[in-house]
Amino acid sequence: MGIWDNIADRYFAKDGSGKLVFLPCGRSKPSYYVDSTDESKIKSLVKMYVVAVALISLTGMMAVIGFTDSLLSDERGASLAHQLKFGAHSRSVHVERLREGIAQHLRFCNPSLS
Repeated sequence: MGIWDNIADRYFAKDGSGKLVFLPCGRSKPSYYVDSTDESKIKSLVKMYVVAVALISLTGMMAVIGFTDSLLSDERGASLAHQLKFGAHSRSVHVERLREGIAQHLRFCNPSLS
């Protein structure tokens, strides 16, 4: 069982009578009863949705990082030592922001992590 299966399983629960319930927006929002025959179809769609959201979020974060890096480090006339020092600092800041963004995305996908 992989990470995507684990995330998809969090969108399903059993109610008091043992019926399968699909929780698209978490436990506090409206939910839907699902036949056990449709569970695998819905899980595959949930996995595709989660992967797509993760890729779009990661691509957007990387685009923002690249854009801000290009705005901040336009020092073509500076010495190589200065460019390397500044580049290492700006990349460490970007890596920290990327780590925070991924953690925030995982908390959004997994409400139980909050």
